[in-house]
Amino acid sequence: MVSAVTTKRRRNCDAILSAEIDCENGHKISTDMDKILGSLLVKNCSSRIFSTDISLSEGVIAKLSSLLNEQLFRNGSKDEQNISFLKAIGNETHTRFYYSCIVNKEYHTEIKAALRTICKDKGLHDTIDEYQRSSCNEDSSILDSSSDDYSHDSFGNTKQPDEEFKSDS
Repeated sequence: MVSAVTTKRRRNCDAILSAEIDCENGHKISTDMDKILGSLLVKNCSSRIFSTDISLSEGVIAKLSSLLNEQLFRNGSKDEQNISFLKAIGNETHTRFYYSCIVNKEYHTEIKAALRTICKDKGLHDTIDEYQRSSCNEDSSILDSSSDDYSHDSFGNTKQPDEEFKSDS
C-alpha cells in the first residue's frame, strides 16, 4: 500500500516573487565600540516565515556571515568573522533582519565595505528565496494567520517594522 503525504500550502504560494534588497538604501550599517550592527531590508519577503521559524532567520544571517568571510578571504584577511542574528521584523511584504558582529575597531571600515559588497551577492538572494519557497509546504496553522505584523526579537522585545535605524555610513 502506498501512502500519500499531504501538506498545507500557504495562500499565494504560487505568487512568491524573488526577494529584493536595495543595498544602497535598505542595508544600514552602524558601529558601536567593538561591534558592527546591521539592518537588512528585504522586499517581496513576508516576515511571517522568518518570525515563526527563527532557524530560517538564523540561516539568512549564517549565509551573510559565510559570504562575509569569503569576501574577506578574497581581500587577504585570514580572520573569520561571526555575524549573529538579533531579530526579524516586518509584515507580509517585507522583512528587516537585524544582526551584529563583534569586530575590533581597526577593522570596522574593512568589514563594512565587505558587507556592502556581499549585500548584492546572488547567493544571499537565492537563500532567502529558497526559504520562502520551502515554507509554502510547511504544515503549520501559524502560516495561515491573517495578522499583518510579524515580529521576532531574540531578546523578547517586539518592535514596529519601520523602527528607525541609525547608520553611520
